[in-house]
Amino acid sequence: MIEIGEYRKAWPKGLVTYSNPSQTPLPDSTSHFLLSVGLPKGQEPEWQFSGRLADFPPHGATFGTHGVAPLVITNRGTVEKVTLQGSAIYLNESVEQFAACLTLRKKAGRSAFPLRTMADLARLRKAFHDVDKTSLAAGSFWSAYLQEVEAEVGDIINEETGA
Repeated sequence: MIEIGEYRKAWPKGLVTYSNPSQTPLPDSTSHFLLSVGLPKGQEPEWQFSGRLADFPPHGATFGTHGVAPLVITNRGTVEKVTLQGSAIYLNESVEQFAACLTLRKKAGRSAFPLRTMADLARLRKAFHDVDKTSLAAGSFWSAYLQEVEAEVGDIINEETGA
């Protein structure tokens, strides 16, 4: 899944751990990850993690935001983003897989995982699939993200080839 040492190294400003329990029952692995490992601290402007769980019926417990939209862990342990209209957009099967996908996203924006060709994009897509087979389901957050990346890679290829 995610190698904790590598994960911590990927986020040099540190990780936010969660100390307060939620009324929403969460899987033990989720609680353990949030209490002992945590999520990135103030390193991605649009992703904010509070270090606090807050009940958010009927969706589950919030643990942060993406932009203004709450990020929620359901009582099944899945991670979702709740839109202003109240609908949920699927991210991952678990908070651990969410952390791994967030780290992949970060690496995709650096030379550690250069994205200049469609083959590079295919490697990134496979990496997301290897972390969480359901992360790229139609309508999911990460599927939409990779569609945006694909458009950017296509632009780079067109610029380089003069197409």
